Amino acid sequence: MGDSAMLCADYSRQANSQLFGTASQVGVWLLLEYTRPWGKNATDENELPAEVQTWLQSQCGGASNGRVQFIRRGNEPIRADGYTFFVAVSSDMGNSRLYRLHIPNYEALLAVDVAGMVVGKGELDDLLQSEPIYLVCTNGKRDISCAKYGRALFDSLDRTVGGQVWQTTHIGGHRFAGTAVILPSGLTYGYLFAEDAGSLVEATRQKRIWLEKLRGRALYAEPIQAAEYFLRQFTGRLDDAVYHFVRSEAVPSDEWRVTFEGQGGQSLVVHFMRRPSSTPIYKSTGDAALTTPPEYHLVSVNGAE
Repeated sequence: MGDSAMLCADYSRQANSQLFGTASQVGVWLLLEYTRPWGKNATDENELPAEVQTWLQSQCGGASNGRVQFIRRGNEPIRADGYTFFVAVSSDMGNSRLYRLHIPNYEALLAVDVAGMVVGKGELDDLLQSEPIYLVCTNGKRDISCAKYGRALFDSLDRTVGGQVWQTTHIGGHRFAGTAVILPSGLTYGYLFAEDAGSLVEATRQKRIWLEKLRGRALYAEPIQAAEYFLRQFTGRLDDAVYHFVRSEAVPSDEWRVTFEGQGGQSLVVHFMRRPSSTPIYKSTGDAALTTPPEYHLVSVNGAE
């Protein structure tokens, strides 16, 4: 068996491929319970009514970095009692929100006011859920790494938080399996084993970032994710809400200066560079060719002038 026959997640771990700065950028999540079989491209290739599929895509088009995910709790049969639908709106300003609805059928989605949830209409507050949810990618049809590591992670989290954890379709980065997203914060983690469930839950309950396993805050573009990682590493401040992004400035030679504001109005500027990795990886299991991903390297963290 050649290297390309290894699971991409195993290859990436052996190569120590950089984890942070790799989360897919998403600001609004539409999570639909869908218990029919998931294919490789489940959210595009499914048995939903055509008008529902069109509606889902239109809602994403109307939201900043919107994304549809299918979710399920286990290998349930097709249900007759309705489905769960979540809308998660991520923010770094302390007002992330998670809405939960029960719909009797998929056509009922057409009456849901997603736009109102995105802007935070007060009349929808009775749909808010205070507890976060955990999404674990288990879509083995997309990559077998997610079936192997994702399902074991889901089972472990299920024993710890029960109904707060859901299996989900592809979230990007299966080479980092097991992968998980915490909503509504959008904090995304990778290289997770089943035995990591307790640490992930403890960090989430304390509203802290687990830096060791962090891929990034999905609300941000990848370079901003890397900047937040460097900032947290430099300051040691891991409380989720202690910093928020202000602005970024690209400078020559593939470098950035990213400004964050902390509590009390303190501004901090993270200066870093992006370079090709010295260790190629397989982006997906079964790929015939190696890929050289980017890596981020810190230059400095300074108070803004």
